[in-house]
Amino acid sequence: MADTDITLFFNTHRFDALEQILTESGSSIENELLRELDGMYRALVPEEERTEIESEIERENAKAEAEREAARRFAVVHLHDSDDDFLFTTEMRNNFFSMAYLYRNELKDMVGKYTLDSLAARFGSYQAIDETVFSALCNAKPNDPRITALVEFDFENNMVSVCSSGDDEWHTYDLKDVSTAIYRANRNKHLSFTTQQEIFGEAIGEKEIGTDTEMKDETEADGPTLQM
Repeated sequence: MADTDITLFFNTHRFDALEQILTESGSSIENELLRELDGMYRALVPEEERTEIESEIERENAKAEAEREAARRFAVVHLHDSDDDFLFTTEMRNNFFSMAYLYRNELKDMVGKYTLDSLAARFGSYQAIDETVFSALCNAKPNDPRITALVEFDFENNMVSVCSSGDDEWHTYDLKDVSTAIYRANRNKHLSFTTQQEIFGEAIGEKEIGTDTEMKDETEADGPTLQM
C-alpha cells in the first residue's frame, strides 16, 4: 500500500499541550490529523474520482497481499503421541535442521509432560490446521515453493519422518539419533550455520531407518493421509 509521509512544523510548547489533552481524552495528534485529512478528502475530491481511487487502492492491496503470500516459506508439521494428534504450519521453524535443534534443546524434555498444542507453541508463531488442509498441503508440496518441508513427529514410537523441499520421498529417523546428530553439529560453536547443517545432514543420513512405503503407496493412490 502506497502512503505519503507528511511533515509539519508546529511550536513545541503548543504541541506538548495539545498532545497531553488528546492523550487524556484517549486520542492523539496523529489520529486527529488523519480524521481532518479524511474529512477534507471526502469534502473536496469528487465522489466519482474517490470511487476510482478506492478501487485502485483495493487492487494495490490485493497485489501486495498476493506477493506476501507467494514469498511465504513454511513447513507443515504433524505431532503425534499415544493420546492425540496436532497439525499446524510454521514459518519460523520451517526446515528439519531447525526442528531437530528445537527437539534436542526444548521438546525432548517436554514430551509427555505437556499437550501437543503446547509443544507446537515452541515452534514460534504457528497456525493450526485440520486433516483436510494437511492432506491438501501434502498434495500441493511438489508444486508449491512455499512449502519447505513436511515433518511428522511420532512421540509414541520416538521417530520423526521428513519430506523436505526438492525431495518427494519420506525419510524416517529415531529421535535419539536426531538428538545426537544435532549435538555433533553444534558442539563446535565457531562453525558457520551452513557447516553445522552439513554436519547434521551427514550424521543423520547415516541413521535413516527407512521410508514409510505404506504411506507412499497410499499417497500415490488416494492422496496423502496422516502418516502416523
